[in-house]
Amino acid sequence: MQEFFKIVADNEEFSDFSPREFYAADDKVFVLGSYSLKMKSTGKPVACEWVHVFTFRDGKVIRWREHTDTAQFAEGYGK
Repeated sequence: MQEFFKIVADNEEFSDFSPREFYAADDKVFVLGSYSLKMKSTGKPVACEWVHVFTFRDGKVIRWREHTDTAQFAEGYGK
């Protein structure tokens, strides 16, 4: 996780990160939210909604998935 967040911090500058709704089912927690950020390498903005899915075991997160608008990220990175 440290490496992941280092990569995010090195490449993206967030102006908003807003988790809005939380739902739990079995061993999972689903979070709906949005963020706005700027790509540091290109200066291009990204603003979209996301869903994070956390899977828990023994009180710890064992898996995390994000569903978001990857086309905006590709454009933001200049791909």
